Amino acid sequence: MSARILVTGGSGFIGTNLIEYYKKKGHSLLNLDIDRPLNKEQSDVYAKIDILDREKFINKVQDFKPDYVIHLAAKADLLGKDLKYYDANINGVRNLVDAVNSAPTIKKLIVASTMLVCEVGYIPAHDDDYKATTFYGKSKVETEEIIKRSKINCDWLIIRPTSIWGPWIVNTSYRPFFEMILNEKYRDIGENRTSTKTYGFVLNSVFQIDKLLYSKAKGKVFYIGDKPSYNISNWAQVIAEESNKKKPKKVSFFIVKIAALCGDALSFFKISFPLNSFRLKNMTKDNECNVDHIYNLAGEPPYSMRDGVKITLEWFKTFYSKV
Repeated sequence: MSARILVTGGSGFIGTNLIEYYKKKGHSLLNLDIDRPLNKEQSDVYAKIDILDREKFINKVQDFKPDYVIHLAAKADLLGKDLKYYDANINGVRNLVDAVNSAPTIKKLIVASTMLVCEVGYIPAHDDDYKATTFYGKSKVETEEIIKRSKINCDWLIIRPTSIWGPWIVNTSYRPFFEMILNEKYRDIGENRTSTKTYGFVLNSVFQIDKLLYSKAKGKVFYIGDKPSYNISNWAQVIAEESNKKKPKKVSFFIVKIAALCGDALSFFKISFPLNSFRLKNMTKDNECNVDHIYNLAGEPPYSMRDGVKITLEWFKTFYSKV
């Protein structure tokens, strides 16, 4: 049956794939975002709204009369030096609660948090076990706490996306990762130094979100991602194989460390560089999240890692033909 689905932050990476999925199913959609859609074909369901503009935000939600709300809107970079920088993740979420409570048609709310509510490598003992080390992660702890403490007039769930990749990775760190492999410039530091992580192909993430939306689950937290986890060296090799590129050359960790420090220095002058110390840490520290709960609820997702690579490479061809 057709549903009315409101997505905040639908112009971003995950949101673009989510809206494409629901458009194909014939649902009525509204994307509220401060940025225009990455996919221009989704402009017909877009309205420019800042979730910090409480009155306009609430009015838009009331006017649309959604059955479901998927909240993806957030300040999601790691540039902030304090929590004020991430006000969209705090006061914006308070506005979200008020907006949802003002619309009696809403059956379920799904709110996106992040795996960075815990530092990389830390495995939480329960949903309220936090260990954030960045202001972005701390702001998302506030997001979760607001949702958990508020009296919301519908069922709600919190999702923590893991390392998600796939089509429309325009503004994510995985775009340069793919581009370096496609240009045969990626250098591998080997499985003994690179990390094994819980990654998630974005179309699997969309599948999991959809299963959660129509499930009976409520008041819970779910990590969104694929299993088994995989090593970035193996992943890079699959990308090279599927794009008919040379196997990535190996390089010593010392040289990569120097390159990361150069990236740190360049970022001080606001010069873009594909590697810095934060990304190197992510590349070399294991981070496996427990996705058993989403697998138990949603079942096996439709795409393997290699399937996802093929689909993403096809998207790259289309994307660059239009740029």
